[in-house]
Amino acid sequence: MNDLRLILLGIGVLIIAGIYLWETIKQKRDIRSRIENYPAFNHNNIANIRITPKIKQVEDFSDTFTDINSFLKQPGGTNTEDEEIKPRQSDQLSAQKDIITEQIIVLYITAFPQQLFSGPNILLAMEYADFQFGAMNIFHYYRNDQSQSKRALFSLANMLEPGYFDLQKMETFTTSGLALFLSLPVELEGAAAFDMLLGTAQTLADLLSGEVRDAAHKLLNPDSIKKMREIANLY
Repeated sequence: MNDLRLILLGIGVLIIAGIYLWETIKQKRDIRSRIENYPAFNHNNIANIRITPKIKQVEDFSDTFTDINSFLKQPGGTNTEDEEIKPRQSDQLSAQKDIITEQIIVLYITAFPQQLFSGPNILLAMEYADFQFGAMNIFHYYRNDQSQSKRALFSLANMLEPGYFDLQKMETFTTSGLALFLSLPVELEGAAAFDMLLGTAQTLADLLSGEVRDAAHKLLNPDSIKKMREIANLY
């Protein structure tokens, strides 16, 4: 009798796992289908691209963006002749929160070798992930409960110089990668903000058929995630 119960339990687990796997595959297939069937982008249909218009009176990102230009660590791992935004060495961690200043955590979403992300696909990914096009001509993510906030939770720029996007040229725009960055502190616990950043990076990589790398352009791994979360935990 016990053997029968174990067999039935095992069958039940397999059925549940099969349903979950099928739904996951179906969801990813639907997302990929949206990208593959995205209408041709041109100047006549730019108004139909469902990207939220620029936000007025947002916080000035000039200082942050200048800091990013010096933060995004030495180039390595991207095979491109274009000049990359160069990173700086991360400040040493301090256990005393009262002396911690601004810290930027960067994740790269990069295309596979010999491939590029196209402008229309980037716009579709931004729409899906609820980014808004705004200050500095880059994309920003605002929490649903902070829709009126002047400061984005995190932002996304082109990985290559000059870093910004021109919506009028997205028809022919391509890039080998995107830089997703979180400037701490924010109006959210650091660890929670980092988890949202990480989840968003993984979603964008899936949407664009790319991969996630750390600030040193190395493929994301448990150790690098742990180190970044430790930094975020200080805020």
